[in-house]
Amino acid sequence: MISSEANDIAEKEAKKTIACEHVKAALEDFGFGNYVDDIMQVAQDQRKQQMVGPRSKPEDNARRANAAFQNREKKQSKIEQSGLSEEELIRQQQELFRSATDKFNSGPHEA
Repeated sequence: MISSEANDIAEKEAKKTIACEHVKAALEDFGFGNYVDDIMQVAQDQRKQQMVGPRSKPEDNARRANAAFQNREKKQSKIEQSGLSEEELIRQQQELFRSATDKFNSGPHEA
């Protein structure tokens, strides 16, 4: 009900976005003016919070970087754990590429 009225007010002002002022006017139109001060304070607090900057903390960034590094090490150890030489792994990869290319070039199979 309030949002619908706020939307109507915004449309009358040729605005595409509902602003705090539109919600304030809608509340007052429906007789909820006693809530306006509290709601406007919450909106102001939200604006301040958004202006503070990115939500991630430096320690969060460090934690993500460390996790990415550990994940990378895990991938390296999987190659090492395969028990195959680098040459054998390259040969297998080339064979897979060759097989995929042949399959692609053969076109769709008719049933």
